[in-house]
Amino acid sequence: MLKHAFADMRRAEDVVRASGLDWTIVRPPRLTDGAGKGRYRAAVDRNVLGGFTLARADLGLALLDHAADPASVRRVVSVGG
Repeated sequence: MLKHAFADMRRAEDVVRASGLDWTIVRPPRLTDGAGKGRYRAAVDRNVLGGFTLARADLGLALLDHAADPASVRRVVSVGG
């Protein structure tokens, strides 16, 4: 089942990459409803080691941080708790 989900994700990312637009792809782990910690770990163009869950609030922080960071343009950012 996940095989198809990952294939769909890869196709969607390929469309974004080919768009000619400035883009940043953020790949979160399993999201939780717990209180955020106000921090997260990130890795550019590779996977975050560990960090299998992340609070939704901390994902929001990561999205805002990387949307405002010119170094994140045309990069894939993996985030984790």
